[in-house]
Amino acid sequence: LTQAMVQFDQPGAVQILDRAARLPVGEGPAISRLHQAATIAEDHMGDPERAISLLRTILKQAPANGPAIERLSALFARNDRVADLLALRKHELGLALQAADHIRLRLDIAGLLGRLGDTAGRLQALRENLAEEPAHERSLEEIAALLTEQGDHAELATVLEHEAEELSSRGDVARAASLFTRASEPECGLRIAMRSSA
Repeated sequence: LTQAMVQFDQPGAVQILDRAARLPVGEGPAISRLHQAATIAEDHMGDPERAISLLRTILKQAPANGPAIERLSALFARNDRVADLLALRKHELGLALQAADHIRLRLDIAGLLGRLGDTAGRLQALRENLAEEPAHERSLEEIAALLTEQGDHAELATVLEHEAEELSSRGDVARAASLFTRASEPECGLRIAMRSSA
């Protein structure tokens, strides 16, 4: 593929690279060609849809391909494709092995669900964080904010008490006591601390 072709016949260059990636050349070379085609589509043709299609093809072949995930994430964010970005984050969550990555991705997922107006889904994602890391501060504060906004103080008290019990069983008496205090007066105990990150 010549530079002249990339410059003067970009759709043709993308087509050649796409077809070449389908040849029995091995996964590495095929993915490299698809990345090159996606770059031409995005940067030279200004065609994000074509770039997205090519990058999705990469993920079908190599679900954990980091560069494809990063590029799709940027394209979805730049083009305000919230539902697609949500699906990508869920895809990443299915691949993640570390607890810290699970927490981070669920926080992203919760935020995207909030943008889509899915409060129940947002709460579920945040609760899953608490199940993996009891009393995770940011997740707990977001749950507290949502339940307070809904006026569901009884549920908030239940959540706070449960997390306090988890902390107490792990020997974190000071934080447990703080949550027990908040649980006794949930309507005035909301404190958006955000002191720790995922």
